[in-house]
Amino acid sequence: MIQDARKKRDTGYSDNVEALLFQFASHAHTGKKEDAVFMENLKRMLGGNRIPSTDGFRGLTDEVVKNFALAQSKEKAIEDAHRNELTHIRDAYVARLKGAAADTADAELKPRLLAQAERASDLDEWVQSLAPEANEATQSFPASFLGKWSERNYGHDEHWIAHPGGKLEVVGHDWNVTWIILENGTLEI
Repeated sequence: MIQDARKKRDTGYSDNVEALLFQFASHAHTGKKEDAVFMENLKRMLGGNRIPSTDGFRGLTDEVVKNFALAQSKEKAIEDAHRNELTHIRDAYVARLKGAAADTADAELKPRLLAQAERASDLDEWVQSLAPEANEATQSFPASFLGKWSERNYGHDEHWIAHPGGKLEVVGHDWNVTWIILENGTLEI
């Protein structure tokens, strides 16, 4: 039952990401060339079918911010529905354990059944003990590591473009560097 609930949750995550990708594709076709590059970079962040945080992003259009906010709220609703489903599964399990404890005449079995019911009081620990799941953190990347950024400093224009292939172009500086975002989210230049 827990595995079925996870499949349902994961399908919801996947559908949510696909809807966001569709919105990105629509925006990339109607926007400027730089917007298309930026959208491609954003798409690569959606690994694991989770919506990343947009904290610290620079250069996001109002439409993209709105799309992210909607996708994040949908993801939260999916998570809440999944937790409610797990709670119902656990509550049924505890009720059956307590019922079995009440029906048993075995003096050694009764306390063991009640102890199992008590251990299920912490939903997260109970689920992990029955069906461990690897924790995947939602990725969050600062704006300065993705897409295009421009800033005016003391009358000088500086900007950089992070290209999908890993090349970092810094205009106004003579930098010849490449970048990669490691699996743990660290930027390596």
